[in-house]
Amino acid sequence: MIEPSHLDVIVADHYRATHVRDRIVARREAGLAPWEEQVLARHHVPAGGEFLVVGGGAGRESKALARLGFSVVSVDASPELTDFGRRHASGREQFWCLWPPSDALPEERFDHVALWSQVLANVAGAERRRALLAGAARSLKPRGRLSLSVHELDQTLALIGSDMRVERVGPAAGDLLIAETGETPCYWRYFTTDEIGDLASDAGLALDALVSASELGDPTRSNLMIGLCHRP
Repeated sequence: MIEPSHLDVIVADHYRATHVRDRIVARREAGLAPWEEQVLARHHVPAGGEFLVVGGGAGRESKALARLGFSVVSVDASPELTDFGRRHASGREQFWCLWPPSDALPEERFDHVALWSQVLANVAGAERRRALLAGAARSLKPRGRLSLSVHELDQTLALIGSDMRVERVGPAAGDLLIAETGETPCYWRYFTTDEIGDLASDAGLALDALVSASELGDPTRSNLMIGLCHRP
């Protein structure tokens, strides 16, 4: 098994690779996915509120949310991506290079926190994932909303192609090091539905619903699970 600290280095190297970084930068203009738009609708998030995006990269989510009238803070581990986002930010966007953000986020500031783009999948170690989600939960105002996206274990394993190099690197079946063709390897964690419920509960969140992206308007992404939570 590979230690979490070494997996951190592998993840950082993956997102530092030019072809990966360029792809993320290009997505800044892509806007919200249909399921992300449905999250906002289901959570009745009013425009003009304070929004935190954890793992916001170059700002795909923050740019789209700012256009909807939100004030957005985007937090990411990559200085290259946050620097790009900062250079291209609107007046409603802030970019913080901060990781792990668990203990450094302001408490009770945000109306909504998003852990989209499957950010939990790149965090090695159950305790560290719990700490990250708990820190994000503390940054919510009382009765604030949090949403997260993860890959469901069995459905996602079935989609792994024979041309991908896959190595199990942790205690669970979903702890994997995956190298796609032409890509640098990266650590990915795939989740069961029970794990998401436990993560939310441990973070002090109420899990209102756990649905697939296909139920939220993305029919080709049935392996993507969306957790809709609130801070009691």
